[in-house]
Amino acid sequence: SNPTGGFWYPPHGRPQYGVYDIDTGGGESHLRLLNVRNTQYSSNGDHARMITSAPVPKDFAMRINFELKQIGTDSTPLELTNTTDNIKKVLLDNTWLRLTYDFEPAWDPGHDWFGAYLSLEYDKMGLVTVWPVERNVKQAQEPVAGNLTAAVPFSVKGDTEYEMHLIVNGQESEVYIYEVKDSCLEEQESVSYVFERPRHETRYPLAIESTGNMRTIINEVEISKL
Repeated sequence: SNPTGGFWYPPHGRPQYGVYDIDTGGGESHLRLLNVRNTQYSSNGDHARMITSAPVPKDFAMRINFELKQIGTDSTPLELTNTTDNIKKVLLDNTWLRLTYDFEPAWDPGHDWFGAYLSLEYDKMGLVTVWPVERNVKQAQEPVAGNLTAAVPFSVKGDTEYEMHLIVNGQESEVYIYEVKDSCLEEQESVSYVFERPRHETRYPLAIESTGNMRTIINEVEISKL
């Protein structure tokens, strides 16, 4: 029973450590990607992942309109500007929003993809590809960890409507982040990168992943072939 009508589905027929459903309040439909509490799965944060039922084109442009809600308990605000870095790191440990293409769902799912990300723990947006070296144990990535060639500083605000735009053309990717204000987009940051690692020849789905103590509301997703 898939609330998205078959356009999206979870890997292997079930969400990974999370659930998603459709909230039709207010006359509009919003997709809710909800994580299990960190206390229930504390080893590396919580994961809710969903993937498209069809493969993405080789070259494509997409946008996702979303909001990030509370972390931890309902009384804990997402904005932590008045807290110490140590407290913020604990509350936002392994908290990410990822848009992943060339997502290979069968072999070591979640650890073989290209894509864009927002890291709330490290206050940055960027592009990266990862692939397994040892199944479920070790993975490599480009750019290598700590290299900020494909990343820019960006701090997410809670209860704010955002749009991310991802453009993929061959080995080059571009990602933009906007705040939505009065139906207008105000660009906040952008970054581009040309990957050296070859992309998959087989076309695979797109995945949207929310991890950590965060509630993700996805208002709209659009993908266009270039």
